[in-house]
Amino acid sequence: GPRPLEVRPTLFSLAGERLDMQPVIVEGNSFRMIDLREWVMVGGPSFEQGSIQLFHPGRDLVLGAQIYLVDDVHSLIFDEKLTEITNGGPARLEGIWWLPSASAQALVTLSNTSDASLTVTTRLMGSAPNHADSATLDLAPHETRVIDVSRDSRSSIGALSIEHSGTGGPLVARAMVQDLRTGYSSTVQFSAPQKGKSSRLEGAGLRLRGASGESLNPIVVTRNVGDAATTLRGRVPYTTADRSEERRVGK
Repeated sequence: GPRPLEVRPTLFSLAGERLDMQPVIVEGNSFRMIDLREWVMVGGPSFEQGSIQLFHPGRDLVLGAQIYLVDDVHSLIFDEKLTEITNGGPARLEGIWWLPSASAQALVTLSNTSDASLTVTTRLMGSAPNHADSATLDLAPHETRVIDVSRDSRSSIGALSIEHSGTGGPLVARAMVQDLRTGYSSTVQFSAPQKGKSSRLEGAGLRLRGASGESLNPIVVTRNVGDAATTLRGRVPYTTADRSEERRVGK
């Protein structure tokens, strides 16, 4: 927006403890870069993990926020775009991931963004179609739970179905995949199938050749969350060196 904006940040520890920080002023048509470690030092060790909430009294759609978690030593980076919690949100979320090696780790984070307790039921699945491990957990207001699902999935492919008792979509779920040996890192955002409006998905940034002398192996992982069989058709449009366009088709 064209006017200065006052943003009021609040940190929550894993247990849901609250820490209100001093407001931050973001000038019109501008941005601020903030080191979260400065805020964490105010709250102490209990706030080294948890969640963050930003509130501003301005108009809708004038504030965007992104968090970068960087581990320079292991060449890992995770980015998280903050989302708006809206009324009528989904009570069911689905996520899927792929582990590049046996040493890779998948961590799922479940965060209750509401002021009320939340009952969450999870179903963890691997590559076997008929195998699932179910669990039920209770999240206190603004509590965040971190679960190492790679220890239980017993497969390089994992999926998690989540259902919760809240209304208005108060649950935020993310998965982070990391391999400390190779510096591989990936963030998995969970989606709500019931809110889908199209049978077509688009993606960009697929690397088909080597980078920096290393060979690459593109992987696409899909999961059918419905009760009926589904046929997938994929197309990879690309432009050759002479600027002609071609498509590779798969089924």
